[in-house]
Amino acid sequence: MIKITERKQTTGLELYPGQKVSRKYRQQYLRKLRRKEYGKLQASVPAVALMEKVSKVCVIEEAIKHIDSLHRALSAKLRTTNP
Repeated sequence: MIKITERKQTTGLELYPGQKVSRKYRQQYLRKLRRKEYGKLQASVPAVALMEKVSKVCVIEEAIKHIDSLHRALSAKLRTTNP
């Protein structure tokens, strides 16, 4: 008889299958990861790239404005190249 076991999804924070990482360390890891990703986003948006202290809301708002301006520029370029 073959025994079928279901495998659980892992978070990537386990050293070996079945090992549990405490909630505190998992949350700490996720906070660091989130902070790092906001830093990457801030670095890629020209309006806030050189600012040292910027709120997350400001970074997201400026990113939206930047994406919108890129979209408008691309639309304008496509309109001029296609008759």
